[in-house]
Amino acid sequence: MYKIICLGLLYSFSLMAKEIVLPIEIGPSQISKENVVEENLILKALTQSLNLELDELKVDKENFWSKVEKKKLSDKNEIDLLKSFFDKSELILPESNKPLPTIQTAPIIQASFKVEFDELIFKIRYNDFMLDVEELKKKTFYILPSIDLDTSLTWEDLGVGQQENFSGVILDAWKKLAQSQFTGFDQVVVLDKDFVRKPDALNPNSVTLKWKSIYKKMSSNSEAKTMSFELNAQYILVKTKTNEVISSFDFPSQKREFSTDNKKNLSSNLASLVYNLLLAQSGKISKVLLTESLIVSRCELESKITSKTSLSEIYQLISALQENLKDIKLAAQMKSFSEEGTTIVIRAESTLEKLLATLAKNDGQMPLTEKKILVFNSSDKTFAIITKQKNN
Repeated sequence: MYKIICLGLLYSFSLMAKEIVLPIEIGPSQISKENVVEENLILKALTQSLNLELDELKVDKENFWSKVEKKKLSDKNEIDLLKSFFDKSELILPESNKPLPTIQTAPIIQASFKVEFDELIFKIRYNDFMLDVEELKKKTFYILPSIDLDTSLTWEDLGVGQQENFSGVILDAWKKLAQSQFTGFDQVVVLDKDFVRKPDALNPNSVTLKWKSIYKKMSSNSEAKTMSFELNAQYILVKTKTNEVISSFDFPSQKREFSTDNKKNLSSNLASLVYNLLLAQSGKISKVLLTESLIVSRCELESKITSKTSLSEIYQLISALQENLKDIKLAAQMKSFSEEGTTIVIRAESTLEKLLATLAKNDGQMPLTEKKILVFNSSDKTFAIITKQKNN
């Protein structure tokens, strides 16, 4: 394995882009016959560059590299993967090391490695990579919690060492509540943070409960060993993919006085108060979710016909679509007509993802007449009418 020594870092910024330049150095003792000098230089430099930016994001690097390792990639394929996080990467060799020496004659090799990228796009690429696409496809009840204290309190005041010890108990109980009360979901998942952007694979029927609550201290009595608390809370239930609000509630302020003599009982009482607020709303949420499940999904697709077509062929196309896809109550109409390119609008009782998948079946081909077929191009969502080949 090559050892890369960072001699110094150069960061440069523009309004959109960020640049990292890493000085690197390897010697003959780090080169083996199984390794290719340039590939290993690049791979290790990419690893260092990624680690620097992952540190900036304050994310779990071990989890990231574990996911990379599970892919069991060759060095070349791993280089391609790591490069995909950056807009540009370049190994810069001094003239004394051009071309790179062979394994037998390699002296100490000094070089630098430069990457350029947009920080926001890097973060999006990272989040996309860490997502489990198969899990996203499942119909999921997500919980996005914010369970906090104001400055008048510490977690020790509530009888716990840290926030996770308090919120973790509530979230575990909420997961069990959601699994038993909110039926029709494949899974219940607690989110650490909201999606940076909505992944394409996200199930359109998933929902997210966005919860926000905060405790503050009203008063305390050291002699009686009591403390008075005020809890303010609210939630918004949204469609995860579109962020459309389907329910919400702002709870009246909850004011309670508890004994501070037994810290375990104190934290249990305060956690129960938070849990019970959502429990009280579970019936309302269940009804909203049931109503949503009965609403038929509808979608609309505007598509161009890229081949030269006559007006009669357009009518044949619309008729064929409506006949072949009547199970999703597809309706199509012409929006504009030109022999050089006609636009049609398709509406159906379906999600857009399912409609596109249906149109793409059989290689996107659909019989139109004895001599012609309709072809749907899923990459740009266009149609074309072509003449059948003899073997068709």
